Amino acid sequence: TDQYKPSTGTYELTVTDSSPLANIAALTAQTAGTYTVALTDALVTYVNGTNAYLEDASGAVMLYHCAGSLAAGDKITGVANVTYTVFNNLPEVTAIELATGYTLTSGNTVTPVVVTIAELNSNFTSYISRYVKIENATVTSAFSNRNSTIEQSGSSIILRDQNNPGTLTTTVNSTVTVTAHPSIYNTTNQIAVYEQSQIVESQTVYISSDNVNIASSATSGSITYTIEHEPNPAGTLTATVVAGYTISNLSLGTPSNGAIAFTCDANTTSTERTAEITLAYTYGSKAQVTTTITITQAAYVPAPTGDPYVRISNLNQLTDGSIVVIASRYNATATNYYAMNSTIGNKMDVTEFVSQASGSLEILPSTIVNSINSYYWVVSVDNDTYTFTNASGNKIGYGSSTNFAANSNTAWTIARATSGAALVPSYEGFTITNVSTDTRGIALKNDANPVVFGAYATSNANGDAYNFFLDFFVQTPGINLSVSGYGSSQYGGYHLIASPIGESVSPTDVVNMIDATAQNYDLYRFNQDATKEWENYKGHTEGFVIESGKGYLYAHNTDVTLTFYGTAYSGDDIFALTQSSDNTSNGGKMNVLGNPFNATVNLGGRSYYKMNADGSELEAIVGGSNDDVIGALEGIMVEYNAENPSVTFTTAKSRDVIELLTLNLKKQDNDIDRVIVRFDGGDQLHKYQIFGGSKVYVPLDNQNYAIVNGNNQGTLPINFKATANGTYT
Repeated sequence: TDQYKPSTGTYELTVTDSSPLANIAALTAQTAGTYTVALTDALVTYVNGTNAYLEDASGAVMLYHCAGSLAAGDKITGVANVTYTVFNNLPEVTAIELATGYTLTSGNTVTPVVVTIAELNSNFTSYISRYVKIENATVTSAFSNRNSTIEQSGSSIILRDQNNPGTLTTTVNSTVTVTAHPSIYNTTNQIAVYEQSQIVESQTVYISSDNVNIASSATSGSITYTIEHEPNPAGTLTATVVAGYTISNLSLGTPSNGAIAFTCDANTTSTERTAEITLAYTYGSKAQVTTTITITQAAYVPAPTGDPYVRISNLNQLTDGSIVVIASRYNATATNYYAMNSTIGNKMDVTEFVSQASGSLEILPSTIVNSINSYYWVVSVDNDTYTFTNASGNKIGYGSSTNFAANSNTAWTIARATSGAALVPSYEGFTITNVSTDTRGIALKNDANPVVFGAYATSNANGDAYNFFLDFFVQTPGINLSVSGYGSSQYGGYHLIASPIGESVSPTDVVNMIDATAQNYDLYRFNQDATKEWENYKGHTEGFVIESGKGYLYAHNTDVTLTFYGTAYSGDDIFALTQSSDNTSNGGKMNVLGNPFNATVNLGGRSYYKMNADGSELEAIVGGSNDDVIGALEGIMVEYNAENPSVTFTTAKSRDVIELLTLNLKKQDNDIDRVIVRFDGGDQLHKYQIFGGSKVYVPLDNQNYAIVNGNNQGTLPINFKATANGTYT
């Protein structure tokens, strides 16, 4: 038999990767040949005859004489079999077949990438065959032998007319926008242009229109426009509202004779509303020439109320939405002013006035208030900048030179400062400086004829004819507190009240609080060091003020609304407690506090006294109980405690359930007093009365209590003291 003989040999194997190329960039990195390539959202950006341009996220390639039925806006995802070549350094696909399973969608948006010539030249390879847009380039040579040159900021490139013979035209020195595809011929970079519409000469046709400002009350208006170098035959103008507008029910009419009418709803909000309008003019075979303008509808400016206009001295009193009059002193007399009129012109007219006193407040006189629409501004605050809007909805801004302008450069900064050797020397007022031109500020010029306000150079701040240190008279809405009257009743009718104002105010500055003629009121402050702790204003007018955070005892014979003017309290919520030097009496440890907030609060679990429902006596309140509610602008009495020498007003409840035993003292079915025993280990409260009527209390350790802790007490004594005959239960 044959014997098997082992043998050896050497073989060379060629392994071909059959997976497709990842993308177009991977394709254009190859040498000429046949390939499969994966297309992901590859977009046809342009088709001209049988030529097309295909682009994905990685790059682009020209389809040379193989566009087939493709159209601009087609988007392809799938695998394609292609024949790839490089012709005079230009990558081209000369044949393309889509493999089974591909997807194609039509009508997709084709958007060019905006690029400068400098960027294009520096990274030209990455832009070849991509869809690009070069804006505002200058033609430096017109088409000749199918070539034209454009320049932009010192960089230039050739436009190549792809038609043979050439059909495209350009005009030297014209400004053009070119939307096409970068190409290359050997070593020459160029832009491949097929149609005249790809070159838009902006100087050929120009459309312009100004922004439109309308009042908050306006329900109609008009956009005016101008078309320069309008061709013959004329093109077509369309107006479109850009998405995202905030003007309500805005509707545009048909452009006609240089104007577009529109209608809308009035603005009833405190926020300015806007809408952008795109005007597009299409003519001949060229692309659209567009411009965008803004319609601004002023914020609703509320009509001033009857509240007084108070001169302020702190910038924090000028807040968003404040209604103000701007005024300037002009001599040494403290009450002599010029008010700045609010009709916006190059200069602002003035009206002379003398301010008035209202208690300790300085306010505008009726000669200004009765014509307030001619003077007032509504303030808007954005961080540290301010704008001022007049009754017509126009904002005052800086124009040029020493002139104002409406609705341009409208942001101002405000600072509190003191003048030097100026028109009114050493006067502390407010400086108002323009943000866009910080060398200009609002000032009075006293030697002008007539006297005016202008936008003067701030270098004149100490000039003896100028006053840059101005005053604001701010309409100050009152904060009201309703007080029920005691009428003919001799029983009760007292209230513990508090001020909502952040600074001390005189009782005479609180509307309806004091009637010196009728004497039909009582107002008491609490003085723990006095022999008679409750001091009536009628006998202690000197130095008697309503302090923030303090409580006061008040009564009036008729129902009355007390109106407080000033800046609302905005301090912290912590109030210190004191005791008298002779603190042996319960009154020596009592403090009368007042809730300055327009909201109900409590003391975080601390017990206190407040006035009972009919205003006849104090009633003890256990902190954290259901009764623990201190009303807005309500006064309370709190006992000094060395371990906790302050209290904090809070809106948070301290606990949910407290076990209490309440003993009510009644006379003829009327509650006149009570004592409370608590079983939660909480604080105790000494017995204290304002009017000293019949009372019930718990005596412990030689002290009388209205609230006592009953834990581990065993039995508790209850004492009763009657000050009038009758039947008590």
